[in-house]
Amino acid sequence: PLTWVFRVKRSPDGEIRKFKARLCLRGDLQHWVTEETFAPTVHWSTVRTFLVLAITLGWVTVSIDWANAFVQTPLEKPQIARLPRGWRSPVGPESCLKLHKSLYGSKLSPRLWWLHLRRALLDMNMKECPHDQCLLYRDNLLMVLYVDDAGLASPDRKYIDAFVQELRDRGFDLDIENDFSEYLGL
Repeated sequence: PLTWVFRVKRSPDGEIRKFKARLCLRGDLQHWVTEETFAPTVHWSTVRTFLVLAITLGWVTVSIDWANAFVQTPLEKPQIARLPRGWRSPVGPESCLKLHKSLYGSKLSPRLWWLHLRRALLDMNMKECPHDQCLLYRDNLLMVLYVDDAGLASPDRKYIDAFVQELRDRGFDLDIENDFSEYLGL
């Protein structure tokens, strides 16, 4: 079944930035999932190292957020989901949805997103750190990933803007949040 999740996003000073509503799968009811579900996230020591490097080198840092990241991930095989409570379908009460994109809440979503994004980043000549695969780099750019939030560091903002445009050209929908202090609500 599907369920609605409502959330208020706040800035670091507590001011309300936006209200979010998200349609989610009930992963706790997905007993049939047998595939691998692990998706790596950046180690906090790597985030600290990323910040120390950026500060030492005098690089610009920003955080980026993919808009509905999991929904940007195509499913290899479609999933079927029941309509959320209170949703009336013109087809009838027993109708369901055939999902072609991943949704939040699914046990598979984090891994599918990671594989989808990783494939694109490696195609863009990013290299993974051998000690933490969520630290990626290439000439003039460092990136740390925590699910659908990323931190970028570069000697010049033009490299970040070019990288973000490259991601957008590949079909990714993302926002630059301009200040690394908002990364994961730090």
